[in-house]
Amino acid sequence: LSGAGDVEYVSYVWRSSSTFDDFTNAVPAMSDVTEVVVRGSGASVESAGGAVVTLSLGLSDSSFVTVWDSTVGAGTYSMDGLHVTFGAQSVTSVRLTVSGGGLFVGWDEVVFHFGQSVSSGSVRVSSSSVLEAVSGESLSVSSESVSVSAGGTLDVSGGDSVRVVSDVVRVESASSLDVSSSTASLVVSDDLDVFSGGAVTVSSGSAVLESSGDVSVSSGSALSLSSVSASLEVSATLDVSGEDVVVRAGDRLTAYSGESVSLSTEEVDVSAGRTLSAFAGESASLVSGRVSVTAAESLSVQTKDFGFVASGSIGIDSSDVVSLSGSDVSVSASESVSVSAGDSVNVGVVSDVEISSGGKLVGRVAEGVEVVSGSASLESGSSIDVVSGEDVSVSAGGDMTGYTAGTASLSASSASAEVVGDATGLIGGAGSLTVGGDVVVGSGGSGSATFGDGVSVSGGSVVVESASGLVGVGRSVDVSGSESVRVGS
Repeated sequence: LSGAGDVEYVSYVWRSSSTFDDFTNAVPAMSDVTEVVVRGSGASVESAGGAVVTLSLGLSDSSFVTVWDSTVGAGTYSMDGLHVTFGAQSVTSVRLTVSGGGLFVGWDEVVFHFGQSVSSGSVRVSSSSVLEAVSGESLSVSSESVSVSAGGTLDVSGGDSVRVVSDVVRVESASSLDVSSSTASLVVSDDLDVFSGGAVTVSSGSAVLESSGDVSVSSGSALSLSSVSASLEVSATLDVSGEDVVVRAGDRLTAYSGESVSLSTEEVDVSAGRTLSAFAGESASLVSGRVSVTAAESLSVQTKDFGFVASGSIGIDSSDVVSLSGSDVSVSASESVSVSAGDSVNVGVVSDVEISSGGKLVGRVAEGVEVVSGSASLESGSSIDVVSGEDVSVSAGGDMTGYTAGTASLSASSASAEVVGDATGLIGGAGSLTVGGDVVVGSGGSGSATFGDGVSVSGGSVVVESASGLVGVGRSVDVSGSESVRVGS
């Protein structure tokens, strides 16, 4: 399109059948119209010879003025590109007529361009229906500022590429902004800011985010990332900070470190609805000012070697049974070992029991002590003392033997010895019996005393009595008295 002076063009799509000889189209009211351009590849007129073709414009007072006419010979004549100029006038309609044996053909896709005179410094192109700008090679628009607006849809397409270059490029949408492509690349030499007043959603078959410098993602409210699977790799340090950090896994959560994992916080709470497992290939260490392990049902610790070290006291409390088992169980203390029970203490051993003490072995029992054994042996490298606040009773179902390499001494306020059957006393050396009071020897049967040598009986007075007879037999019998001897019957 071209025009003299400052002109803006308003486009109008011609509406009629493909063929006609006289037709009028009403157009939006326009003022200061100075040009009319007809564009349509098939727009033509057929004439049998001598036909008169007329283009008239309807004015605001409903009258028509002819702005172009022509008499054509026999044949078909194209009207595509017809450019008519005239004096400025107001236009409300356009009419095409042919007389003298002619016909308009191919007018179903024709556009009229009305040129209006405008003030100097601006050009305006408008269309009530469709506006097309077609160039066989290139189309260039150059201006200090260019504004493109569409009341409905604005389509920009390029067969090869579309490029927008500017110091500042701004794209705004009142409702939504869609970008669709088989591949998309966004390159920013400095900073890239993406801001949304609502939610931001990025969907892709796969996504890669790379940065030669820092990458920062910030949110004024919440940041949510969801995926079938996600992988985050950093070559140096990964720092995640927040007032509250929550990691959830619907199935399994795995944390792996090639060298070490460190967790530092004021409080740590680990809870598992089912099973909690911790594994260390070499060693595991738990250090704290106070450690508490609580199990609602049972607590099991399994290991090859188990060492428990405490610089203070160790307390193990159970409201039920405490069981300790092992092929060998050893309890040692640098100072003392104390075992106490509120009711009773039972020690059961299949084989031997050995108790050794570098000092004394003391047993204090408020009531009684009972030792039952197939056989019992008590040995002491020094002395053995048996002390009882009341009675001491020793009984044996078979024989009882007492032996000492030294002296055997028995002392009591009173002593009584009873033998149900026979009694035999054997002294390898001399025997001495001293009684501070009286001595009575009685026998229900006969009595016999045999001495290998002499027998001496002395006393303040000695009386020998016999209910039956008294017999003294010897190789010689001497009876002497320092004063007198009396024999009577």
